[in-house]
Amino acid sequence: ARAERGGLLSALAGRFLPARIAPAPPNAVAVLPFEGTGDPPAPTYVGFAIADAVATRLAQAPSLLVRAPRTLRAAVSPAADPVRAGRQLAAAFVLAGEVTQRDGAVGLSWRLLSVADGRLRLEGQGGNGVAVADDAVVAGGTEVADTADLVEAQQRLGDAVYRVIQSAGALPIAPVPENRPTAVDHGVDAELAEDYLAARSLLDTAATRASGRGDLADAIGALERVAEAAPDFAPAHAALGVALTRYVRAGYGGVGHLLAAQRHLERGLALDPRNIEAKLYQGYTLLWRGEKERGRQDVQHLLRTAGQDAEVRLGAGVVLQLDGLLAEALRELGTALRLAPGSGPRIYNLRARVHLYRQDAGAARREIERGLAVAPGHTLLRTTDAVWHLRHGDPHWGLGRLEEVVADDPDLRLAHPTLAIARHKVGEPTRAADLMTDELLAFSAADCEMAYRVATYFAVVGDAPAALHWLRKAVYLGNHNAPWLTANPDWAALREADPDVRGVLRDLAAFQPALHARWRRFLETA
Repeated sequence: ARAERGGLLSALAGRFLPARIAPAPPNAVAVLPFEGTGDPPAPTYVGFAIADAVATRLAQAPSLLVRAPRTLRAAVSPAADPVRAGRQLAAAFVLAGEVTQRDGAVGLSWRLLSVADGRLRLEGQGGNGVAVADDAVVAGGTEVADTADLVEAQQRLGDAVYRVIQSAGALPIAPVPENRPTAVDHGVDAELAEDYLAARSLLDTAATRASGRGDLADAIGALERVAEAAPDFAPAHAALGVALTRYVRAGYGGVGHLLAAQRHLERGLALDPRNIEAKLYQGYTLLWRGEKERGRQDVQHLLRTAGQDAEVRLGAGVVLQLDGLLAEALRELGTALRLAPGSGPRIYNLRARVHLYRQDAGAARREIERGLAVAPGHTLLRTTDAVWHLRHGDPHWGLGRLEEVVADDPDLRLAHPTLAIARHKVGEPTRAADLMTDELLAFSAADCEMAYRVATYFAVVGDAPAALHWLRKAVYLGNHNAPWLTANPDWAALREADPDVRGVLRDLAAFQPALHARWRRFLETA
């Protein structure tokens, strides 16, 4: 019955979930993936890359709310019905386009549609546009000669389309500072350009479906080759830093991967200080290596300067949760969901976890069901579903769920400590201990979430010295979620019996009011 219900919810999700989205703001524009045409058609990832460049440029207009192509749900077919896709993304306007590949040359065409009535507002070839409503012609001037120029041409196209739209008055764009300078030619040849674009597509796929390490590992391999061959190509270093950070957070890698992520993020930002994604993930790595205040400042800077970027809002939600501001974390994650409905499963999982930390089992259950309705196979959602059952439902069912997750993705070490806890609780202590390998402990030393899960395992089995060691490690790595750390029922016995554990938690709780006051002052003015 559960499987049938999940299948039904999944089938109906695309129809009913859009109703949950708030009415479209009049300044919201969705940039859809450009459709590949020609013989043979241009690869899908090229269309995504072009659209992402245009979205990134439009997002620099402070008066626009831009829905980037990565926010699109897989159920939507933007090529078949761009206006419907715009409605699902809560946008007032949609920018769609085509990328055509013939004999090594690439041609670009695009159009801007009003979602309310489907009317064509503006259309263009490359960087040239015609404002249909006003019969005005405005020139841009971007040409893409061949695939080798495509990576650099993305930025030129974004600038050109922005100028066309602004000149035509087709969107409510307020006056903004002069356009950023054109990027220098990094000398990326055609093969490297293809490798980079394909790796970015794999990276986005891995983040959306969270279904194993394969896509993420392949993306890392391709980006490493590009970064080595083109050491001054900033996007490759930034994307590689992001990929390595995600690799560590899932428990696929350890401290060495985290140090490599930091190096590539720093290199990417040295080459391009305006890369929002690299700055956000650098903030994560700073937290992980103990530079907590600097990491918070990076996230706060991005909230001020790039608050309409869904990843920034999602990142702020994660950091606020780690700092114990659970209501504020939910607000940021809600904003991220409105900006990026396509990231729903990922955000539902994070919100479910926050509700679990608030000990609101009903709200957590609703978030889990919403996420599973959209993505029944989502690895992290299934893990959170199992945790819910371990605490509030059937522990044996929760154990079975975790066993399925680990069987599907044996390298997802993020789930191993939780599985060990589940096995111990149902009377399988030997099988539980078998999971706590030296490799798992080494990887857990690189991530505050994994460190706390390991600490909780040792608390459950009554190993006070090991639990205390890993609790201190989790706090050092940035887990300051005092509302949960001081209330987690799995720690009840040690909180009662061990004065050192009580001391760590007491010091953490004492630090919280000042930290929360600083955060709230910032959020009031951000």
